[in-house]
Amino acid sequence: GDEVLTHTNQWRKVVRVGGQISPSTYVVKAQGMCETITTADHPYYVRVMKRVYKNRANIRTFSEPKWKPAGELTKGDYLGIPIIQDQENPLEITVQEAFILGRYIADGHTRKDFRVSEGRPNDRLWQLILSIGSHKLDDFKGVVPSGYSCYPHTQSVHRVVFSSKRLVEIAEMYCGCGAINKGIHPRLLQLPTNILSSLVEGILSGDGSQRGKEIRLTTVSKQLIDSLQLAIAKVYGVVGNVYFCKRPRTCVIEGRTVNQTDTYTISFQKEVQK
Repeated sequence: GDEVLTHTNQWRKVVRVGGQISPSTYVVKAQGMCETITTADHPYYVRVMKRVYKNRANIRTFSEPKWKPAGELTKGDYLGIPIIQDQENPLEITVQEAFILGRYIADGHTRKDFRVSEGRPNDRLWQLILSIGSHKLDDFKGVVPSGYSCYPHTQSVHRVVFSSKRLVEIAEMYCGCGAINKGIHPRLLQLPTNILSSLVEGILSGDGSQRGKEIRLTTVSKQLIDSLQLAIAKVYGVVGNVYFCKRPRTCVIEGRTVNQTDTYTISFQKEVQK
């Protein structure tokens, strides 16, 4: 029932999932994507790069794209990453709402408790809450000037609260709950480019960093890295680099032993380099 994006930019429903583990599997590692474990005969859409000496320079040339089994991939191959062409907005998400949802993916949560103390145990508190560094608050208000309450939470963090059932339902259904489960749902990846761009900018405003032209973001969610890669390709027309970091299970922060999770980092520049 899930839909998969094909190399021709069409969505196709999954009709069957196999459960047999093949004795010959490969781990495919490529720039701009997480490792993929696949069978030897699984086809990849590939162009082969070669260098040709011309006019006193080594020029990169590429073959026509073709299907190539995973077991025959070589280091000089380039794998195709589809750029989603859809421009659909059935939820009628605004530019501001997209930025809020992006910020929610970066550092937000929703309240899941009910109004028990008010004698309304069946009524939920519909609140989407963002934790924003106090030094970033003015930038946030420049994009989303009103429609929320704001108060200091700690010495360096403010809480921004949206009392909106609509935002809570969209965030929980299409962005996930909990840092490790956050991501950009395919429905959101189909948004018009200008609105998806606002969502990406919301994510980067919370979790991103920039040095020169390079933008980086680190997360514990593989789903976020995979979906953000597709969003970046659609919005900016570029492919990022993805790095995986396996961390020790625990570490010590301010004298306390805390659990750690492996992380993924994506880095990219908004302008096409090659």
